[in-house]
Amino acid sequence: YLVRRPTKLKVLLSPTRKRAAGLGDFVHKLLARLDGPLDCQCNPEEVQALLQEIFLSIAEGPDIDTDKETDSWTMARTICHPVARPLFWTGTGDETWVEKEVADKSGELFRLDRLVKGKNTLWVGEYKTGSRARAEDRRQVSQYLNLLSQLYPDHESKGVILYLDQEVTEMIG
Repeated sequence: YLVRRPTKLKVLLSPTRKRAAGLGDFVHKLLARLDGPLDCQCNPEEVQALLQEIFLSIAEGPDIDTDKETDSWTMARTICHPVARPLFWTGTGDETWVEKEVADKSGELFRLDRLVKGKNTLWVGEYKTGSRARAEDRRQVSQYLNLLSQLYPDHESKGVILYLDQEVTEMIG
């Protein structure tokens, strides 16, 4: 049977941490709407327009002011970064999943923000906001890559951490 890791208790967070968590949840919700190859050119202006269109269709959370706390221009430039492009502009026949749950051998579930399965390569995208590159983030993505290499031994696995509010990407694997 499947085992699910307990969710983090957001009730006990300080107002600042609660706002940051709310922003992260909002950004994940926004990017989950990009559920396939992007139907635009890989340039920040077009991606920003697409993000703005999705942004307007999502209800805002009570803990954050998304107008003040999100920067769609920086997010668009991060998404268009050459390291991140394989996650959003995929090849013919590639499969894309958002918020994909994958179980390991013990049944523990892991939720990958974005997974692209190409002919010979698997790409994992992990979205981060409000943080700097951390060893914990790299370990998380490395764990996903290890899991995927067991499930798809004939595919090369690569990971990308997107620090969306800092216009930073980091390749793992």
